[in-house]
Amino acid sequence: MHAVILSSYAIATNQIADQAQWHDNMMIWETARPYLYARKTPGNRIIIGGLDESTGYLEKRVPMILYNRDKLIKQLVNLFPELENRIWADYYWGALFCEIHDGLPTIGMYPDHPNSTSYWVIAGM
Repeated sequence: MHAVILSSYAIATNQIADQAQWHDNMMIWETARPYLYARKTPGNRIIIGGLDESTGYLEKRVPMILYNRDKLIKQLVNLFPELENRIWADYYWGALFCEIHDGLPTIGMYPDHPNSTSYWVIAGM
């Protein structure tokens, strides 16, 4: 089994009292590659993330955080044009994760990396 290191990005917007025309507070999940997800928070923010890319080198990923922060804002405005000029990223981050070729979850040790483990966690919203 061979794991590939990927980078993923996310933002949390400023607080917005009237958060777009959001149907039933549903989570949005676009399955294209790179994928995109968005959801509302109880604190009147919107979290949007994704834009995964194969970049396991920290020095290449860190500058991409700002670039993808701005790209995520544009993606959100594409989904909800009424938010243009009303939202910005109060918080933004990037993270590294591993994925195997078939995308299936794994549990346990990677034989080639004895000091790492992989866990599949299902979290409720």
